[in-house]
Amino acid sequence: MELIAVANLLVSSISSLATIVQAYNSNKLTKSELNKAQKRIEQPLKNGGKQLTNVIDAKLLEKLSFLAEIEAKQLIKVLTYSEDIELTQVMINTAQERICFYLGQIKQHNQGKLPTKP
Repeated sequence: MELIAVANLLVSSISSLATIVQAYNSNKLTKSELNKAQKRIEQPLKNGGKQLTNVIDAKLLEKLSFLAEIEAKQLIKVLTYSEDIELTQVMINTAQERICFYLGQIKQHNQGKLPTKP
């Protein structure tokens, strides 16, 4: 996979996690929201990752993207198929922590800033 595609997948995975957490926390999580989040991972955004390829080492970018994709897919799977409220809450809390981790990694390698332009 081309490095820009890896970076775009990272951005899409973080976006999916954030969208799901926000919808869940506002009691607006629907099957449609989960489907959109899944589609965003399967067909990553075309923009957003370019700057990441300039500031994050390729190996680290690949690791972050791989982890974020897996975590987003796991969250979607649990929310789609599980009725275990405790598991759901644990997954949402973990997703919030992981979003912060990924954004922190991006900031750490980009002079303390999050990219705002594609």
